Amino acid sequence: MRQELMDLALRALRVDHMFRNTPCVQASGAKIDALPHQISALRYALDQALKLGSVRLMIADDVGLGKTVIAGMILRELQLRGRIGRVLVVVPKSLLFQWERELREKFDMDPFVVRSRNDLRDARARDLVVVSLGLVRRRRNLEELGLGWDMVVFDEAHNLTVRELGGTVRKTKGYEAAERLAGRAPNVLLLTATPHHGKPVDFRYRLRLLDPNVPLDKNSPIGGFVSRYVIRRLREEAVDFNGRRLIPDRRSLTISVGFSPEERSAYEGLLEYVKEYYNLYRRTGKKSYGFLAAVLQKRASSSIFALRESLVKRRKRLEGLRGNPRAVSVEEFERRLEGAEGSAEDLERLEEDAIEEVVDPSGLEREIAALDALVKRCDSALERDSKMMRLREELEKLLADRESKVIVFTQYRDTLHHLLKGLSGSILGIVELHGEMKIEDRLSSEREFLEKGRVLLATDVASEGLNLQRASIVVNYDIPWNPTKLDQRIGRVHRYGQRRDVLALNMMVRDTIDNRVYEILMEKLERIREELGPVFNYLGMLVDEADIERAVERAIETGNVEGAVEEVYADVALRNRELRELEGILDKNRIRIPESDPRCPEGESIEESDVRELVLGTLSALDPRSFEYSDGVLTLRYVPRELAAGAGDLAPFRGTFSREAASRSGGGLEYVGVEHPLTRSVIDYLMDAFRSPGGVKLEAENKYTKGWLWLVRVRGEVPEVPLDPDDPSRKRDLFEEKLVAILEDEVRGSTRVLGLSAVKSLFVVGELGEAKPHPAGPVEEVKDEINRNLRGILEQLRGDVISRITDEIERLEKLAAERGLSLPEKQKYEGKKLERFSKSSEIRSLFNALIGGGPRWTVEELAALRLLPYGYSELGLEFAERLLDEGRKGEELVIECERARGAGVEDLRDKFTAGVDLVSYRDDGARLIEVKTVRGRRGKIYITQREWEVMCMERRRRERYVSEVLGETPRMDIARGSVHLYIVDLERGGDCASIMDITDPCSALGGLAEKYRQYFYKIVIPYEELIRSGAAGLNA
Repeated sequence: MRQELMDLALRALRVDHMFRNTPCVQASGAKIDALPHQISALRYALDQALKLGSVRLMIADDVGLGKTVIAGMILRELQLRGRIGRVLVVVPKSLLFQWERELREKFDMDPFVVRSRNDLRDARARDLVVVSLGLVRRRRNLEELGLGWDMVVFDEAHNLTVRELGGTVRKTKGYEAAERLAGRAPNVLLLTATPHHGKPVDFRYRLRLLDPNVPLDKNSPIGGFVSRYVIRRLREEAVDFNGRRLIPDRRSLTISVGFSPEERSAYEGLLEYVKEYYNLYRRTGKKSYGFLAAVLQKRASSSIFALRESLVKRRKRLEGLRGNPRAVSVEEFERRLEGAEGSAEDLERLEEDAIEEVVDPSGLEREIAALDALVKRCDSALERDSKMMRLREELEKLLADRESKVIVFTQYRDTLHHLLKGLSGSILGIVELHGEMKIEDRLSSEREFLEKGRVLLATDVASEGLNLQRASIVVNYDIPWNPTKLDQRIGRVHRYGQRRDVLALNMMVRDTIDNRVYEILMEKLERIREELGPVFNYLGMLVDEADIERAVERAIETGNVEGAVEEVYADVALRNRELRELEGILDKNRIRIPESDPRCPEGESIEESDVRELVLGTLSALDPRSFEYSDGVLTLRYVPRELAAGAGDLAPFRGTFSREAASRSGGGLEYVGVEHPLTRSVIDYLMDAFRSPGGVKLEAENKYTKGWLWLVRVRGEVPEVPLDPDDPSRKRDLFEEKLVAILEDEVRGSTRVLGLSAVKSLFVVGELGEAKPHPAGPVEEVKDEINRNLRGILEQLRGDVISRITDEIERLEKLAAERGLSLPEKQKYEGKKLERFSKSSEIRSLFNALIGGGPRWTVEELAALRLLPYGYSELGLEFAERLLDEGRKGEELVIECERARGAGVEDLRDKFTAGVDLVSYRDDGARLIEVKTVRGRRGKIYITQREWEVMCMERRRRERYVSEVLGETPRMDIARGSVHLYIVDLERGGDCASIMDITDPCSALGGLAEKYRQYFYKIVIPYEELIRSGAAGLNA
């Protein structure tokens, strides 16, 4: 391989290793500007994948912080790194569109969306599938879909629940499906803003989807599992890279509306009507009757029009039953209600069906007459709709601000249509959005609202997945009995991307019992909220829809709203204790946003410039006619034959190495990042150099060092580690791999390990026949580090498994000791206990053998480089050593002169990858200084790739660079100033007055640097031409 290609090969080795084996990433190909908390979650996930072989996490960030984006980043990175193939995303049905849109638009992925059972068979052949929980929770559907997925993502994972009934735990069908999928998939993500519902057992079972060893006993600690698996950040904690809060404040106000006499009459008539069904519920025990009563009340609180439409629909159904009253079965509806698992789709369908299917056949004629009378009362009430009139008044005030956009939420399409008809004549710019609309119509409504609309009338389910942050005002026209839904509505606009403070207006009808129950309960819960602090959705954790239903039913029965609320609140107070305990565990152990910048260290990340120079350098070396590069745009005319195997079908195409430029182009330019097929083909071609036994042996020039640099790959592996004592098939190979750069400095007499960015300070000048073997000491240190890491994981896993078995033994002992057991029952428990003792001994022995035996080791020397000073390739070693000696004289002169000016000087010359020589702390500000020494006009200015990178860093990158090179709290005025290039000409007298200062050399020398760049990685500028350019001035 030619010299310039060997130089590129070293950099390809670094890029490939960083991409595959470190969490240092550039959000590959994603069309997003990743935020600190998102990058930190991604890095944690990748670190988990590297250390444990898989990613299993619960991402429990607050609403609005972009959990979908984090999941997309994780699965995208794992796919690009070859760690996963097939991915299944399981979501509520209402979120199918959101996930399809996010994956396509933000990650350029092509998901197959399962919209019905008919799509399941086709899904088996796809690598990225999005499916609803409602479909996969049916066992037959799940079997048809298959279990062979490398990663499964569960969105709204709080829907994966278990129920405690009389001391026993019953898994819902959704949980059972998740358990089967998570048990087979090595990688699992649970996404939820509500990790525990305030229910300890439910939370433990949810964690068990990630780790089968999570203890189920309430008294067993779970903090250690939370600290490994639960990423949770609150809205108040999330900031951008400048420390500014991501999400503005929000406030809520209540708008109280009174009924007119006609509206009150209609509502009182409804109460008399639903009392009959509450009485039926109490007499028969059939929950369906109480459910119907609640549905009608919720519709009445939404709007009298929605109530009327439901009553008319019910009246028509009862009319049709006159000849056959047994055509509907309450028992069948009862079974459906019992099997419902709380998803929005299930409840919406059940509410619709209850109006027609929950019927008392014994009083058919009497009920038809009652419905006729009640419909007439509603017709009279609708002549003057007090609630809609008040909404119109509020909208007129809110829209006086020409920048304001308002979203009006309602639960029911009937209410939405009523508002659309009633407001259209007086409010301009109204857009509608509801569940009967097709996806393309929803997108059209979104565009219309964002571009010219002022008011969006929306139902809850239809708004999911749309970008509505342009609005900052939410009007809750009706109040859901489930408090979580209220917060989710506000969360549609109170999220990242919102630029204004958010205002939520809650319209409450003071004459309705359910609104009064809600109001009193919220007042009581406000005290709990103050105690808990900034905990998202505390209402949804303490109070659910069943609590509101119970309080409303009791209030109607007794006529005492306050008393009914007190009865419910007694249960809420008990839950609060469990909630506080769970929140305490989460707050103490959760994985937080790190205080430091979550991005990779400046010198150890893959920059766009790395990819650009790697690709362009290789194309130039292989076939310079195959491409053109101008103004940041790569035009690939054809693929060089050496790269055809991996990129043969790419050309012709136009691309850019700037993600920002690709985004601005609107699809006109492909983003050529580290994951692009052209880049991968370049890397694969160059990596062939390292596949020969013994690696490559090269000569390379650098600025300071005479010695050796070895690139050595060290891998430790522990195969087939058991994860679940009761499932022998659940095993995992644990391994860790490091690629280390070992420097032996003959000048300073030292040996140390460097970062891989060391190769950016080198320039290959030739090949070697023989090379000195790498020293064993640094490799042994790396092996010790890997061994400690793998041993720690094994010891932790051993402890988890043994603890789980011990808990089971204690449970069996308690069961065996219960009074009244028959002898066979007692013997059964004793037998199981002996089995668990045997399993514990077996597992302990197995792990002890794995830990004691240590990892299997692979040590591979990929490259040995003889390091020589600049000038060696031109006139030999003696000349190079003279240049090195002259360089030291020039640097010492600069140090002496800076100190003479009263400056403090920090010497960075022993930092191989610093990219500058000195930091000078002057009274007028600090500066980074790179020193170049020449002797007369025929000298040359050698600039390494790393030095040029530091000279050209924009301010934000330089701030991070300074922090990494100089420590955690350096003076930031260093970063705000420019890099200075000092040139010392020893023929000019060798005093301070002869030092030339080039401020901002990136700008001053840009043209010369491009003219004299060699193979992209080395710049050699003739000193005489630099003087003629006028870039340098005297008197530094």
